[in-house]
Amino acid sequence: MTKVIHGYDKYQLEYHQPAGCPGSGQAANFAPMISVDEARSTLLAHVSPNVAREYSLEEAPGRILASDIVAGVDVPGFDNSAMDGYAFAFREGLTRYQVAGVVRAGDWPEDPLPAGQAMRIFTGAPIPPGADTVLPQEAGRCLDGVLEFEPGVTSQGANVRTRSSQCPAGSRIASRGCECTPGMIALLASVGTTRLQLIAPPKAAVVATGNELCAPGLSLKPGQVYNSNGPAVSAYLRRAGISEIEQHLAPDSPESLHAMLDDCLKRCDCLVITGGISVGDADYVRETLQNLGVECLFYKVRQKPGKPLFVGKLENKWVFALPGNPAAVLSCLNLYAVPVLRGVMGFPHAFPQVPKFPLAQDWEKKSGLTHFAKAEVREGSVHILGGQASFDLLAFQRANCFVEFEENAEFFPAGTLVPCHPW
Repeated sequence: MTKVIHGYDKYQLEYHQPAGCPGSGQAANFAPMISVDEARSTLLAHVSPNVAREYSLEEAPGRILASDIVAGVDVPGFDNSAMDGYAFAFREGLTRYQVAGVVRAGDWPEDPLPAGQAMRIFTGAPIPPGADTVLPQEAGRCLDGVLEFEPGVTSQGANVRTRSSQCPAGSRIASRGCECTPGMIALLASVGTTRLQLIAPPKAAVVATGNELCAPGLSLKPGQVYNSNGPAVSAYLRRAGISEIEQHLAPDSPESLHAMLDDCLKRCDCLVITGGISVGDADYVRETLQNLGVECLFYKVRQKPGKPLFVGKLENKWVFALPGNPAAVLSCLNLYAVPVLRGVMGFPHAFPQVPKFPLAQDWEKKSGLTHFAKAEVREGSVHILGGQASFDLLAFQRANCFVEFEENAEFFPAGTLVPCHPW
């Protein structure tokens, strides 16, 4: 569920700035920048899985097992037929059997099948006592209750799924750290699992800052724009597997911002803030986080867009303060926040191997910053899209990745293999 809070009044509380607290003014202007690789390494050093909690099987899809799963029953629980056909006791050279009856899935035959007799049987039905082979129905012919087939078309034990052949009771069927895919859910259900220990996804709060912001659905006042960052971040987090998400709008007021962020940090495990993180006169996010005791892991990365990126922790809670421009929000979310949060949710390889594709056109940039460009992979190559300005959203209707252009290079000819971060 996503909880959206439109108003500011709740957070108009009394606030006192600590004396000598480093803020977001001149001191922040000279904060040392780190490289993209250094930022990733820093995050990897601090990522650890969240706590384990018990969930129902219905809640498990997309989550990570916190403990091994052991089968409580044999699977299959009895010898059964792998297909529609005829069950009988195989005897070399015997190709003619009297059909004595029918066994369907859900039946439980108890009487032994006499030698020379067969039973019509359907997929999943239990093998009658005394039978050991199933002949596919298309491999024989049955006329007037007599089954006949050619020599050599079957062998003893054919098409019988024997008890516990898939997994015996007491065997480990799933390991800690595995993702609960639909196939995994089927396996767990087949052994009767109803409750299991999973890595708990974090609860997230998304705070979009700025006096100019208005929630979609309300009437714009002069000078206002609709908040696109909050819904975009929430959608991205939801797609990453986080379901409990709050959305808030925060004014450019240190008092209100302090109260709101403090409130969010008390309730949530992850806080994503957009805007207010640079060095403008109304950028209060960084000093507010410092006042709240958030440990800064890094601030400012040599990248474009998203240079004034703040990542910090308060105990086990993660804080990502992103620049306010939409392209910077989405690229920083894709490149840093979502990989970290997937690590928190127990997924291995927080920063997975990134595929590379050849550039469809030449590309130039200035040296000194890693550039991330909106792009579209199609027909085996990657096409850099128009509308690369950090405020431009139109390119996102086609973009399916961010291309990473390395920091110290300036010219990338067509055909150059470049990392393409899918999103």
